[in-house]
Amino acid sequence: MTQQLFDKGMLTNSPRLSSFSGATNQGNIELADKTDKESEEQLFTEVYCGKRQRSSSDAVMRNQKQAKLNYWLATPAVPTSNRFKGLEVIEQADKPEIQTPKPTRPPPLFMDGVKNIQPLMKLLEDVAKGEYEIKVLQGDRVKIQPKSAESYSTIYKELKAKDTEFYSYLPKLDRSFRVVLKHLHPSTDKEDIKIAIEELHHKVVNVWNIQNSRTKQALPM
Repeated sequence: MTQQLFDKGMLTNSPRLSSFSGATNQGNIELADKTDKESEEQLFTEVYCGKRQRSSSDAVMRNQKQAKLNYWLATPAVPTSNRFKGLEVIEQADKPEIQTPKPTRPPPLFMDGVKNIQPLMKLLEDVAKGEYEIKVLQGDRVKIQPKSAESYSTIYKELKAKDTEFYSYLPKLDRSFRVVLKHLHPSTDKEDIKIAIEELHHKVVNVWNIQNSRTKQALPM
């Protein structure tokens, strides 16, 4: 009959082993937590929240170095040339523009009751050949447009000589206009005023003194 011998070392408490392994695991967990905290602290950096100092414009200009002109160690400049240098410069003198006065167009002549236009066409060709334009209007009316003041005067005189029924307007050069002379004493002789105006190559029709509309007193004009 065989007897089994039991060694004391074989009788080991399992809870002690488990407690030893549990302590090891706890140490591993604490070590991992400590490592994570250190990595998180490395990610964040402490920043100073105070106001930064502003640099003045003078300090900025001092920091910037101005490039030297014709510096012997600088990049060589590219040579350029002007291909129009050999051409002569023609100076054009400013000539004043001479404005020729535009000729004044004479007024038209209107004729009524023209039943036969042939005698009128013959008369116009004889006195003003090509210096007129004729247009037939409604109701036996004819419009004659002279091209110059000379042709207007010639046609006007011929129609007047033949006692023709027509009408026209005074040319602009023949129209009268009024002039007011101020700062003249009311007792100034009208004949002297007329002579002074005619010396300026104007034809005087009438001269009179202006009076106040209420008091009828002569005014200095």
